[in-house]
Amino acid sequence: MNAQLATRLTIIFIIYILLQVLVFRKFVLFDYAFCFLYVGAMLRLPHDTSVTILLLIGFVTGLVVDVFYNTAGMHAAATVFLAFARNTIVKASFPTRGLETEVTLSLQGMGFPRFTQYVIIMVSLHHLFLFFVEANSMSLLLNTTIKAICSILFTSFMIILVQYLQRD
Repeated sequence: MNAQLATRLTIIFIIYILLQVLVFRKFVLFDYAFCFLYVGAMLRLPHDTSVTILLLIGFVTGLVVDVFYNTAGMHAAATVFLAFARNTIVKASFPTRGLETEVTLSLQGMGFPRFTQYVIIMVSLHHLFLFFVEANSMSLLLNTTIKAICSILFTSFMIILVQYLQRD
């Protein structure tokens, strides 16, 4: 990773986190659909980023969000889980050999169908982990599942919308 790419990714992370804590923190639809746009920043990291770096970035990102949401590490845990699973999902999304070296993890680099699939899978992992840790009980299974599904759809839509607005 060169210095220009690192600077660009840092700026993207700052923008995503600022949007999350300043705009989307209070943006809830019908008390069920929450938008965690900061997950989109994790999805945009280069595919060849090492797992150690992903875990560190995921922890710091989640911790910053936890500070603003006052959630005692739940976002950090969910984002670390997402970072841990990311390379496996990326490899499963690109079964063709040799393709992985040329793909940028973005809407323009992957195309709409693959990028949408990638976003929905990754956001689902993050949100299911986050909401079930938050619920801390299986007695709220139906309510937690509805909240997770609504949030997955809302967050995925917003990440894809932001990708359309970005000029890559």
